[in-house]
Amino acid sequence: MNSGVKLTVEGSEVIDPLKKIENEGIEILVCGTCLDFFSIKDKIKVGRISNMFEIVNSLINSDKTVTL
Repeated sequence: MNSGVKLTVEGSEVIDPLKKIENEGIEILVCGTCLDFFSIKDKIKVGRISNMFEIVNSLINSDKTVTL
């Protein structure tokens, strides 16, 4: 959320670790509005573009949530 979306776009130093955990079954949701705000929607390299409704709903209903 917010500037955290920059972790999922080209040039980020954590793309490979994020891809690794995604390949292990962890779902990475990326806020589309935030990507639009920073004009980086076309540079996403990991995760799935979502919206705040789905992101918050996932956080509330999840048994295990990893936050950074």
